[in-house]
Amino acid sequence: MKITIRARFSDAIKFEGEYTSTRHACESNKANLYGANLRGANLYGANLRGANLRGANLRGADLYGANLRGADLYGADLCGADLRDADLYGADLYGADLYGEKLIVQPVFISGLRWEITISAEYLQIGCERHTHKEWAEFKRPRISAMDKGAYDWWKAHKDMLLGLCKLNAEAAEKERPAFEKYCAEQEALKAKESAA
Repeated sequence: MKITIRARFSDAIKFEGEYTSTRHACESNKANLYGANLRGANLYGANLRGANLRGANLRGADLYGANLRGADLYGADLCGADLRDADLYGADLYGADLYGEKLIVQPVFISGLRWEITISAEYLQIGCERHTHKEWAEFKRPRISAMDKGAYDWWKAHKDMLLGLCKLNAEAAEKERPAFEKYCAEQEALKAKESAA
Protein backbone atom coordinates (compact mmCIF):
# COMPACT_ATOMS: atom_id res chain seq x y z
CA MET A 1 0.00 0.00 0.00
CA LYS A 2 1.13 3.55 -0.60
CA ILE A 3 2.23 5.29 2.62
CA THR A 4 2.94 9.01 2.79
CA ILE A 5 4.70 10.57 5.77
CA ARG A 6 4.35 14.34 6.02
CA ALA A 7 6.17 17.03 7.99
CA ARG A 8 4.73 18.02 11.36
CA PHE A 9 4.36 21.75 10.76
CA SER A 10 4.35 22.34 7.01
CA ASP A 11 2.51 19.22 5.76
CA ALA A 12 5.23 18.80 3.11
CA ILE A 13 5.91 15.20 2.06
CA LYS A 14 8.90 13.74 3.95
CA PHE A 15 8.76 10.48 1.98
CA GLU A 16 6.26 8.17 0.36
CA GLY A 17 6.32 4.74 -1.18
CA GLU A 18 4.97 1.23 -1.14
CA TYR A 19 5.11 -0.27 2.35
CA THR A 20 3.15 -2.92 4.22
CA SER A 21 2.38 -0.49 7.09
CA THR A 22 3.32 2.82 8.68
CA ARG A 23 5.61 0.83 10.96
CA HIS A 24 7.41 -0.66 7.93
CA ALA A 25 7.72 2.81 6.35
CA CYS A 26 9.24 4.27 9.51
CA GLU A 27 11.63 1.37 10.07
CA SER A 28 12.83 1.72 6.46
CA ASN A 29 13.35 5.50 6.74
CA LYS A 30 14.75 5.92 10.28
CA ALA A 31 17.17 8.62 9.21
CA ASN A 32 14.41 10.72 7.60
CA LEU A 33 11.86 11.04 10.42
CA TYR A 34 13.03 14.48 11.59
CA GLY A 35 9.91 16.59 12.17
CA ALA A 36 7.61 13.86 10.82
CA ASN A 37 3.90 13.87 11.61
CA LEU A 38 3.28 10.42 13.08
CA ARG A 39 0.32 11.42 15.22
CA GLY A 40 -1.60 8.31 16.27
CA ALA A 41 0.66 6.01 14.22
CA ASN A 42 0.70 2.29 14.98
CA LEU A 43 4.38 1.67 15.69
CA TYR A 44 3.79 -1.24 18.07
CA GLY A 45 7.10 -3.09 18.51
CA ALA A 46 8.82 -1.02 15.80
CA ASN A 47 12.60 -1.14 15.52
CA LEU A 48 13.49 2.55 15.53
CA ARG A 49 16.89 2.13 17.14
CA GLY A 50 18.94 5.24 16.46
CA ALA A 51 16.08 6.85 14.50
CA ASN A 52 16.06 10.58 13.88
CA LEU A 53 12.69 11.53 15.39
CA ARG A 54 13.82 15.01 16.41
CA GLY A 55 10.79 17.30 16.60
CA ALA A 56 8.44 14.54 15.38
CA ASN A 57 4.75 14.52 16.28
CA LEU A 58 4.19 11.18 18.02
CA ARG A 59 1.13 12.36 19.94
CA GLY A 60 -1.06 9.35 20.70
CA ALA A 61 1.24 6.97 18.78
CA ASP A 62 1.37 3.31 19.77
CA LEU A 63 5.04 2.75 20.63
CA TYR A 64 4.36 -0.20 22.94
CA GLY A 65 7.48 -2.38 22.98
CA ALA A 66 9.24 -0.21 20.39
CA ASN A 67 13.03 -0.18 20.23
CA LEU A 68 13.89 3.51 20.55
CA ARG A 69 17.36 2.83 21.91
CA GLY A 70 19.63 5.77 21.06
CA ALA A 71 16.84 7.50 19.10
CA ASP A 72 16.88 11.27 18.75
CA LEU A 73 13.53 12.38 20.23
CA TYR A 74 14.76 15.90 20.98
CA GLY A 75 11.69 18.16 20.99
CA ALA A 76 9.30 15.36 19.95
CA ASP A 77 5.64 15.46 21.00
CA LEU A 78 5.04 12.24 22.95
CA CYS A 79 1.85 13.41 24.66
CA GLY A 80 -0.48 10.44 25.01
CA ALA A 81 1.95 8.05 23.28
CA ASP A 82 1.97 4.49 24.61
CA LEU A 83 5.58 3.97 25.69
CA ARG A 84 4.98 0.85 27.80
CA ASP A 85 7.86 -1.60 27.46
CA ALA A 86 9.58 0.72 24.96
CA ASP A 87 13.38 0.65 25.12
CA LEU A 88 14.45 4.28 25.56
CA TYR A 89 17.99 3.53 26.72
CA GLY A 90 20.26 6.30 25.46
CA ALA A 91 17.41 8.13 23.69
CA ASP A 92 17.65 11.93 23.61
CA LEU A 93 14.38 13.18 25.12
CA TYR A 94 15.51 16.77 25.73
CA GLY A 95 12.58 19.12 25.13
CA ALA A 96 10.21 16.26 24.32
CA ASP A 97 6.59 16.77 25.36
CA LEU A 98 5.46 13.96 27.65
CA TYR A 99 1.84 14.32 28.81
CA GLY A 100 2.00 18.09 28.42
CA GLU A 101 5.30 18.40 30.31
CA LYS A 102 8.32 19.58 28.34
CA LEU A 103 11.24 17.41 29.40
CA ILE A 104 14.25 19.46 30.42
CA VAL A 105 16.32 16.51 31.59
CA GLN A 106 16.14 12.82 30.84
CA PRO A 107 13.38 11.14 32.86
CA VAL A 108 14.19 8.16 35.04
CA PHE A 109 12.53 4.89 34.01
CA ILE A 110 12.39 2.01 36.48
CA SER A 111 11.00 -1.40 35.61
CA GLY A 112 11.05 -4.70 37.42
CA LEU A 113 9.11 -3.47 40.43
CA ARG A 114 5.42 -4.14 40.93
CA TRP A 115 4.60 -1.15 38.69
CA GLU A 116 6.61 0.65 36.03
CA ILE A 117 7.97 3.99 37.24
CA THR A 118 8.62 7.21 35.30
CA ILE A 119 10.16 10.18 37.09
CA SER A 120 10.39 13.53 35.34
CA ALA A 121 11.30 16.94 36.72
CA GLU A 122 7.70 17.58 37.81
CA TYR A 123 5.86 14.24 37.88
CA LEU A 124 6.14 10.76 39.29
CA GLN A 125 4.17 8.06 37.53
CA ILE A 126 3.68 4.71 39.22
CA GLY A 127 1.73 2.36 36.98
CA CYS A 128 -1.23 4.40 35.75
CA GLU A 129 -1.11 6.89 38.64
CA ARG A 130 0.61 10.13 37.56
CA HIS A 131 0.87 13.01 40.02
CA THR A 132 3.27 15.83 40.89
CA HIS A 133 6.13 15.10 43.26
CA LYS A 134 4.43 17.29 45.86
CA GLU A 135 1.14 15.41 45.56
CA TRP A 136 2.85 12.05 46.04
CA ALA A 137 4.72 13.37 49.10
CA GLU A 138 1.47 14.61 50.66
CA PHE A 139 -0.76 11.61 49.90
CA LYS A 140 -2.12 9.98 53.05
CA ARG A 141 -2.73 6.29 53.63
CA PRO A 142 -6.41 6.26 52.47
CA ARG A 143 -5.52 7.88 49.12
CA ILE A 144 -2.65 5.46 48.41
CA SER A 145 -4.64 2.44 49.64
CA ALA A 146 -7.47 3.29 47.22
CA MET A 147 -5.08 3.06 44.25
CA ASP A 148 -4.63 -0.72 44.39
CA LYS A 149 -4.49 -3.65 46.77
CA GLY A 150 -1.26 -3.52 48.75
CA ALA A 151 -0.35 -0.09 47.33
CA TYR A 152 0.17 1.53 50.71
CA ASP A 153 2.67 -1.07 51.95
CA TRP A 154 4.52 -0.87 48.62
CA TRP A 155 4.59 2.95 48.77
CA LYS A 156 5.81 2.90 52.38
CA ALA A 157 8.70 0.63 51.35
CA HIS A 158 9.69 2.68 48.25
CA LYS A 159 8.59 6.23 49.09
CA ASP A 160 11.93 7.65 50.31
CA MET A 161 13.88 6.24 47.37
CA LEU A 162 11.36 7.47 44.78
CA LEU A 163 10.95 10.94 46.28
CA GLY A 164 14.76 11.20 46.52
CA LEU A 165 15.00 10.46 42.77
CA CYS A 166 12.25 13.02 42.15
CA LYS A 167 14.26 15.66 44.02
CA LEU A 168 17.44 14.88 42.05
CA ASN A 169 15.59 15.06 38.72
CA ALA A 170 13.92 18.37 39.66
CA GLU A 171 17.27 19.88 40.74
CA ALA A 172 18.92 18.81 37.49
CA ALA A 173 16.07 20.39 35.52
CA GLU A 174 16.48 23.71 37.31
CA LYS A 175 20.16 23.82 36.34
CA GLU A 176 19.21 23.22 32.68
CA ARG A 177 16.25 25.64 32.59
CA PRO A 178 18.06 28.67 31.02
CA ALA A 179 19.38 26.56 28.11
CA PHE A 180 15.95 24.95 27.75
CA GLU A 181 14.16 28.30 27.52
CA LYS A 182 16.58 29.34 24.77
CA TYR A 183 15.83 26.06 22.95
CA CYS A 184 12.06 26.69 23.21
CA ALA A 185 12.44 30.14 21.68
CA GLU A 186 14.47 28.67 18.79
CA GLN A 187 11.81 25.99 18.21
CA GLU A 188 9.03 28.58 18.07
CA ALA A 189 11.01 30.54 15.47
CA LEU A 190 11.52 27.33 13.46
CA LYS A 191 7.79 26.51 13.60
CA ALA A 192 6.93 30.00 12.36
CA LYS A 193 9.48 29.70 9.54
CA GLU A 194 8.23 26.23 8.45
CA SER A 195 4.58 27.34 8.60
CA ALA A 196 5.35 30.36 6.41
CA ALA A 197 7.12 28.22 3.78
